[in-house]
Amino acid sequence: KLKDTRDTETVLLREKHIGPSCALFFREDPLKMVRARGQYMFDEGGRRYLDQPDVIKAAGKQLELLSTSSRVLHDSTVEYAKRLAQTLPEKLSVCYFTNSGSEANDLALSLARHYRGHQDVVTLDHAYHGHVSSLLDISPYTFRKGKDVWKEFVHVAPAPDTYRGKYRDDHPDPASAYADHVRQIIEEAHKGGRKISLFGSSFEFQILSLLQTDPPSLPHPQYGKQSDIDSARGTQHIFFLTVQPS
Repeated sequence: KLKDTRDTETVLLREKHIGPSCALFFREDPLKMVRARGQYMFDEGGRRYLDQPDVIKAAGKQLELLSTSSRVLHDSTVEYAKRLAQTLPEKLSVCYFTNSGSEANDLALSLARHYRGHQDVVTLDHAYHGHVSSLLDISPYTFRKGKDVWKEFVHVAPAPDTYRGKYRDDHPDPASAYADHVRQIIEEAHKGGRKISLFGSSFEFQILSLLQTDPPSLPHPQYGKQSDIDSARGTQHIFFLTVQPS
């Protein structure tokens, strides 16, 4: 139950004026932020949470200077792309700047389909890739709930959860088992005359091992790194991983 009548009023106003598909986190006891100072944010009860003052300061400074499209020339755009590329493997040298995770994933999907010439996608069960139509189509988190139709070009692999997943801690090699499952899905799709363009793995957090879904689950620490990437590469498919810190 909500602790404060003001919270109830806020929730009622939200339900009235904000679209219902934009769901609250922690619905039974929603988080209500009221201010930020330094590197911290504070909720209405005074509880302190980590903030990112350097990012806020940099964004504010840039907005004071210039806010425009990346389709016009500006030194900061190319300098930032150069600095970012220097932190990555040599072949990852071209940047596309987007303004949201949904836009980034939609672009990744479009690039993969254009490059491979195929439409089909392998995704992980419970995954959520973004809130635009192209990504809702490939997000089991959405269509498993019956909100959307499961499209024939979407192939769902089990989430690598060794606690309650298909292959658990008592399995001798859960990492390989999950990766083999992805490989089998790809092979079955090929036998049915379909071609895979992309293996998409979208994660909400990356703390210690990769945490996926909402609420997060704990996959095997070796899965989501090399074995599943090898499964995609071994059959000449593109692998993309998104990390969205919240």
